[in-house]
Amino acid sequence: MTRKQASDDRQDALPMVSRRTTLRAAGAAAVGAVTALAGCATGGAEPDGTPADIETGSTDESTETDAPEETETETAEPTETATETETSSVDWESWFAPTDNHDGFEDHTGESEVTVMVGADGIEGPHAFEPTAIHVSPGTTVVWEWTGGGGTHDVVDEAGAFKSELVADEGHTFEQTFDEVGATQYFCTPHKAMGMRGGIIVEE
Repeated sequence: MTRKQASDDRQDALPMVSRRTTLRAAGAAAVGAVTALAGCATGGAEPDGTPADIETGSTDESTETDAPEETETETAEPTETATETETSSVDWESWFAPTDNHDGFEDHTGESEVTVMVGADGIEGPHAFEPTAIHVSPGTTVVWEWTGGGGTHDVVDEAGAFKSELVADEGHTFEQTFDEVGATQYFCTPHKAMGMRGGIIVEE
């Protein structure tokens, strides 16, 4: 009788162990599933960029904003005056290359009227303007006066702004008033190739 009861107790104990093992396994599986779901939820909530990336980007933007612009330095540079811009485009050296009596520009600024002789001595006889080149102020009137030597002469602006008639008479005059700042090259048509040329710079 005792052995039979012991055998029955062991048989009754076996189902109990099996149920406990099953419950423990199911509990572990449930905990694992919850942990996995929590991990997925946490991973989905993370931002695309890490905090380090965000801080670095912010630093780069502030550096670019604080950098000085080059245009400010260029704007501060001094600019040429109107007179310098106008006269710098004229190649006076080439213009007066065949002119024997040219010796720079005479200063007549501040004068209301300046006289230039036409047919003055200087290029193979009386085939020159005297003075050949002058500085004048805006509003100055230049009067060309014929000497009567060297045959017929005229006064012609290279740019076409003015032109006198061909004259050989002594005492004949032609005049032109220069109101605008700038440069003028002029010549005598029959003797231009010889070097009968003149120049005027109008400046403040």
